[in-house]
Amino acid sequence: MNKELIFDSLSWENIIDDRNIQNLSKEGMSFFIKDYLFEQKKDSLKQYTTNICTSIVRNCFDQLQQRASNFRNVVLDDNLAVGFDLVCENLKDKNSILRNSTHVYWNFERDVSFCKSLLGIESYTGDFRDDYVLYPNMSKEFLSDAFKSIKRSDGYMEKRWYYASAMLNYGLIDEDSFKLFTKNLSKVMRQKAFEVTNHLINTVRNIIEKGEYDKYRFTEDEFKSLLFSYKMICFNTVKDLDYFAQRNFIRYIRYEDLPYLIPLSSNFRYQDMFFDRVDELRKQQEKKKGDN
Repeated sequence: MNKELIFDSLSWENIIDDRNIQNLSKEGMSFFIKDYLFEQKKDSLKQYTTNICTSIVRNCFDQLQQRASNFRNVVLDDNLAVGFDLVCENLKDKNSILRNSTHVYWNFERDVSFCKSLLGIESYTGDFRDDYVLYPNMSKEFLSDAFKSIKRSDGYMEKRWYYASAMLNYGLIDEDSFKLFTKNLSKVMRQKAFEVTNHLINTVRNIIEKGEYDKYRFTEDEFKSLLFSYKMICFNTVKDLDYFAQRNFIRYIRYEDLPYLIPLSSNFRYQDMFFDRVDELRKQQEKKKGDN
């Protein structure tokens, strides 16, 4: 039976849609896109084809972004990698269905370019918009320079936070970065920096404790350096929290953090509560030593 008869009998457009395309296997993805979507000649299926390809790129975008923000290796699952490659091949052809479809969303090719940037295939050179995050292959220098270039104007602090949050979420900071967060952000934005780094400290700690670094794009030493940088930003923005937030933070202080926090004790609104926690942690540590 030839392919045309198979396709006509299956009516795949009634089975596979933009909500379940990512569930196809690598082999299924290849056959479906290459031998069905880009081979069929029905004008009625052009919108369907565009929707499927847009969904594939969006799934790639979401998967890469999620892995990047979790410090993992930025790679696609095999089936999505096949789908993405086939979409990109079709875009190269000036006579392809995607190139000539009037239904392709205006930002479709930009999403493709973002994914290529995440995968390290090529650098992204287009404009960034507020509804898109920045990416891990951006350098610390790029983000730092972009942050510093934003001068006082309407909404300038939100624009600074756009770059600052990317630095934090993708681990693109170093020991000097905390100055940007403590000196060049408003109190509200410093509170946001505290929330983000306080969460990321626990994330990085867990990664270091597990020691499964092959899953991630940072080495053990790089993660330890990143942890220190997060702590410096987090601990130096505690002063911007209200009483209740500080009290909650004090409850979860670790003994290993005391050398960094004690010199900053004046930042706590209720120092008695802070030093009670310090004494509690020291007693726990002495007990551990005694038990050993």
